[in-house]
Amino acid sequence: MARADRRPGIFGRWLRHLVCAVGLLLVAAGGAAAAGKRVVGIVYDDSGSMAGRSNLPAFAAQLLASSLDVAGSRDRLFSIRLSTFDKAQKRADVAAALAPGVSPASVAALRALGVPDMPRTEAIGATTTQSVIDTIRTEWSKPSSDTPYGPIEIMLDALVEATEPGDEAYFLILTDGAFNGPLPVPAALAQDYAAYKARLKGTLRFNYVLIAPPGATERVGGQDLPLERVVEAQGVREALARSFNGSPTDGTFVVQNSDDLMTAMFDIIARINTTERTGAGGTVTVDGARLLIDSPISLSRFVGITVADSQAGLATVKPGSFAEPPVARFRSAMAEADRNPGWGGQKQEAATIQYRFAQALPPGHIAVEFDRPISADRLFLFDSLARFELGLVDERGAAVRQAADGIAEVAKGQSLYVTARLIDSGPGGDVPVDATALTGATAKAFLVAPGSSTDLALAADGPNKRFVAQAPTGSTGTFEVGGSFSLAGFVRKEAQRLRFRVVDNRAVYEVRLTATGCPACAAGQLATTLRRGTSVETVGTLTLTQRIGPPAPVRMALQAAPPWLTLRDAAGRVIGPEDAVPMDAKGQATVSIVRDLDRPDEAQTYERPFRIALSAVPPFEGSSAVEGSVRVIVPQVTLDYLGKSIGADGAGAPPLDATAGPLTLDAAALARGDGRFRFRAKSSVDTLRLGDFAVAPISWFVDLVPGLERDAGRAGTPDETVSDADVITVTAKSRWCACALLLAGGQIDVTLAGPGGKTVTAPLRVAPSWTEIGWSCGSILAGLLAVIWLIGAVATFLRAARFPPGSTVTYVPRGADIESHTELRAWDGRGNWRTVFGSLVWRICNARASVLGLSLEARRGGATIFLQDSSGSVKIENEARTIAALLKEDPQRESLPIYWRDRFSDHLQYRWAELRKT
Repeated sequence: MARADRRPGIFGRWLRHLVCAVGLLLVAAGGAAAAGKRVVGIVYDDSGSMAGRSNLPAFAAQLLASSLDVAGSRDRLFSIRLSTFDKAQKRADVAAALAPGVSPASVAALRALGVPDMPRTEAIGATTTQSVIDTIRTEWSKPSSDTPYGPIEIMLDALVEATEPGDEAYFLILTDGAFNGPLPVPAALAQDYAAYKARLKGTLRFNYVLIAPPGATERVGGQDLPLERVVEAQGVREALARSFNGSPTDGTFVVQNSDDLMTAMFDIIARINTTERTGAGGTVTVDGARLLIDSPISLSRFVGITVADSQAGLATVKPGSFAEPPVARFRSAMAEADRNPGWGGQKQEAATIQYRFAQALPPGHIAVEFDRPISADRLFLFDSLARFELGLVDERGAAVRQAADGIAEVAKGQSLYVTARLIDSGPGGDVPVDATALTGATAKAFLVAPGSSTDLALAADGPNKRFVAQAPTGSTGTFEVGGSFSLAGFVRKEAQRLRFRVVDNRAVYEVRLTATGCPACAAGQLATTLRRGTSVETVGTLTLTQRIGPPAPVRMALQAAPPWLTLRDAAGRVIGPEDAVPMDAKGQATVSIVRDLDRPDEAQTYERPFRIALSAVPPFEGSSAVEGSVRVIVPQVTLDYLGKSIGADGAGAPPLDATAGPLTLDAAALARGDGRFRFRAKSSVDTLRLGDFAVAPISWFVDLVPGLERDAGRAGTPDETVSDADVITVTAKSRWCACALLLAGGQIDVTLAGPGGKTVTAPLRVAPSWTEIGWSCGSILAGLLAVIWLIGAVATFLRAARFPPGSTVTYVPRGADIESHTELRAWDGRGNWRTVFGSLVWRICNARASVLGLSLEARRGGATIFLQDSSGSVKIENEARTIAALLKEDPQRESLPIYWRDRFSDHLQYRWAELRKT
C-alpha cells in the first residue's frame, strides 16, 4: 500500500498473513477429513466511539472472511455486532432471559428463543462468501450502539455448540472501548468460561484487539480513566485469554493506530489459517512477478491476497500457474477512507484467489506466475496434508495407559514424555517427515493447566524423526498438551491437543490368599501332597486388588519362605523380587504360588511358614504384606517282605516259603528264573505303580527283575498299577555258568526301594552244586587247553618255511632248446602237509621237495640242498664243483644253501637249471 503516514509494508505484511491464513485454510480443506474445520466467531464493536475509524477494521474483517475455505464450505463464520444485540435486548423475552445476568444458563435460555443473528451464521461458500464480504463493507462500518457484554458469552456459547471433535475454533473481539452495563465479577467470569470450556469438543483460541489511540480514556463513575486500565480492571480480556490460551496476555493486542491494527489482524488471520508469518527459511521467495515455493512437504491449498489503492493495481495469478483452476475469487474494499485524526489513510481494495488441489502437490519446487510484479502489500496462505502429531509415552517409550473415559492417566511423579512428529500424506499413505532436519522449522509444545500455560522444551530426536519433551507430573489434576510446527514464511500446523490426568500416586492394596485343591485349609494356609511324579504343583493363588489409585504395577518378594516355594505369573515364569507385576484395567492381579519339590524335607507331614511382601513400583507409593503357611503332606508307604518261593512259572504262584532264611538257588534255578522274592506295598495317598519301585543291583552275575505275581513273575511295565492286594515279585536270574557263579557265591542282600524312601531287604544265596561246578569248570578248563594248543599249532605253522606260491626249478634238458619248469610248492607228504602235521605236535617242519636229482628244503631266501640225498653229478655253479666233489672233500657235510637265481647243471640230464620265485 502506498500511504505516506504508514510504515512501509505493514499493511502488506498483514495481507500476507491473511493470505497465508486463507491458504492454510484451503490446504486444510484438501485434508478436511483428517484436520477438521475452522469455526470463527467475530464480536464486532460498531458502537458510536468507532466513528471515523470503522472502515479499516471492517476491511480487515472482509479479508478474514475471504480467507476461509469455500471448497466444500467446511469452515464456518459467526458474527455479532454490538448494535444487533443492543436492539435484540429490547425484546421482552430476551430481556427476561437475561434478567438474572449474563451467564451460561441465561445464554442457553436465550439460545432456546432462536433470536435471529444472535449470532449471525455467515454463508461461507464459493458463491456466497462475496455477499458476506459486501455486507461487512456496507453494514459494519456504521457505528450506532453502546458496548454491552452479552455478545461475548453468546458468541462463546455458539462456538462451543458448533465445534466438533477435531475442529479448531477462533474467537475474535474487535473493540475500541470497555464494556458498559452489568457484567460478572472476575471470579464469576472465570467460572463461566470454565463451564463453556468443559463443553468444548475441539480447541478454541481467543483474540482480543483493543483500539486504544494514545490518551484514550473511558468514563467510569464520572471520571475519565485510561482505557487500558479500565479494560484490565473489568477482567474480561484476561479471563478469556487465561481460560482458553493459558496466559492472560496471549492473543491480546492493543493497537494505537491503523498500522498497529493491520499488523494485529495479520497475526490473527495467519494464525486462523495456519500460516507462519514470521521468519525466513527459504521455503517461499518472491522473484519479480513469480512466487517461488520450495516445499519439503505436500501443498494442498494456496490462497493469494493482493492489496492496492485500486482494482487496476492488483496483481493476479496467471492462468496456467496450476493445473487446476481456482475454486473462488473475491473482491474486498473499504467503504471509504477513515478520517479520524491519527487514523487517516487511503481507501484500499483487495483481490483474493483460492486454490484447493484435488490431489495435493508433492514436495518440490513450484513457481506461481503473476500478471505483474508482486508488491509488498500481499499475503500468501498455504496448507498441507502434513499434520503435527503428538503422543504421550512413558520412560520405556510405551504409550501411556488410558483410563475408562479415554484420557491418558499417569501417577504423580511418573516419567511422562511428549513426542511430536510431522507426518505427511501422499498417494501411498502417511509418510514420516524428519522435521528436525528442515531449515527454518520451529516446533513448539506447551502444557495447559487450569489458568496457566507452560512451554515444554522440545529436543530433536533425529534417528526417530521426532521431537521429545518431558512433561511435569509433580501435581495432580487434568492437563492438556498442545503444540505447533511451522516453516518460516510457509505452513504452521497446530497439533490436536491431548489430555492427560495426573492422579495421586498412593496405592492401597487388598491381598487375599486362596488354597488350591484344599477346601479344608484354614485362612492363610496352603497344602500340597508329594504325589508320585509331581515335583511342580500350584498350591495356591494370591489375588491383589488395588482399592485406591490407578492400576499401579507392584513388586512381590517371598520372605522367610522355604526355597522350593515360588511366585509365578500366568505364563509360568518365576516372579523375582525386582520384577514388576502389572495390574489389569480393573486394578487386579493374580499370581500363582508354586512348590517345586520332589523329595520331602522330613519323613512325616510338616508345615513351613512364609511371608509375601508387596510394594508399588515407583513413582507409585504403597505397600502391603500377607503371611501364611504351606503344609507338606508326605505320603506314608508300607513295604513288607512276604517270603520267597522256588518254582517254574505257571498259572498259579509257587508255594510260599515265609521262613527267614535266604533264597538259595543253584545255577539251573537262576538260569530258569525259578526263584523269586515276594513283597506287598500300600500307600496312604497315591495309587502306586510298578515304576515307583526299584531294585538295587547286587552283582554282575545275577539280574533282579521286578514284576507282579499276577503276571506270573514276568517283568512288568513301569505304568502298571500296584493295588493293595497285589504281590510284587523280584525274580533272580542269571545267564552265567556255575563256574562263574562261584564269584557271586555266598549270601547277598536284595533291597527293594519304594516311594517315600521305604526299603525292605531279603537275603539271597547263590550256591551252584558240585556237579554243576565240575561240568562247568571242567568244560571251561578243556576249552582253555584247546585254545592254548590251537594257538601253539598256528604259531608253529606260521614259523615253518614253505616254498612260495609259483616258485619253480627252471631248466633246459640235454638236446633241447626250450626251458622247462618244475613246481616246488606241493601238498604232499614232503611239502606243505609235512609242515601242517608237524605244527599239530608243535614241531617246525619246513617243506621239502626232490627235483632234478636234488633234495631241497624250503628256507628264507631260497632253499637248502641235502647233499647226502642228492645226485653227485649235479654241479653247483657257485661252488664250481659237483656234489660228489664236495662230499669227497668233506664226507660229513650234510647241506648246502642255495639262493633264488642260483644255477646248477648235470652233464647227464640237463644243460642248466636255477631256482626261481615269481
